[in-house]
This record gives sequence, C-alpha cells and structure tokens, in this order.
Amino acid sequence: MQNLSPTFSKYVPPEIFADKMETFLTCRKLAEVLREIILTDEVGKFFEETALIAIHKTLSTNLTLADLRLLFSELPNILQLDYPVVTEIRRTCINVIPQMMHLFRINNIWREFTELEYLMNMLKLFDKNNPA
Repeated sequence: MQNLSPTFSKYVPPEIFADKMETFLTCRKLAEVLREIILTDEVGKFFEETALIAIHKTLSTNLTLADLRLLFSELPNILQLDYPVVTEIRRTCINVIPQMMHLFRINNIWREFTELEYLMNMLKLFDKNNPA
C-alpha cells in the first residue's frame, strides 16, 4: 500500500514510476496472493489493478534491460488477468519487443532474441480483437 498510494492520483509526476518496475510487479503479485487469503475480492482487485496501472506507467520511463526482463518473465501471468490496463500493457510490449529483438540480433545475442520472438507470438495470441 505504501508503494502504490502515491500512484492513486490521476496527476502523478512521471518520476514516481522511475526505477520501480520490480516494486510494482511485486505489489501486483502480493495483491493477488492477499486477495486469495486475506483481503476481500474487491479490495484485492483494486490493489492488483492499481499495481498493473503503475506497471504500465513505468513502461514509459527509462527502463533497464533487467526491468524489461522481469516484466517479460511475468507477462504470461499478467496477460491472463481481466483488467482494461492489461490490453495497454500488451500493446506497449508489442511495440517494445521488436526494438529489443533488433538490439539482440545486431549484437548476436540469439538466445534472448529467440525468447523475445516466442513472447511476441504469445502476445499476438492474447489479442482479443484478432482471434487466432
């Protein structure tokens, strides 16, 4: 709650989200766990959605490769959630992944390139407007 409360307002300075990807990913997972054991479903969903919104806003900051890897490792779990912001996270990732793939390709980092190619294909499967 302490990490998410500064993000509740509509007009939050972008620096609130800088270098916080790991924090917000942890908040989202914690909200999911707490919803199952302590919180009411409504309160848990509120915190989970707030964490997802914070994750999405963090995507517009200067992210490190480590931040993106953390997000991409959690992305399959996030894409299964039924919140409007998940569509925005998916769209943003679809725009970021090709840039990363290009970087990996020109630097001959083939393992990561292949993993991102797989992730890109998975993102296409979660397109609700374009069923496979």
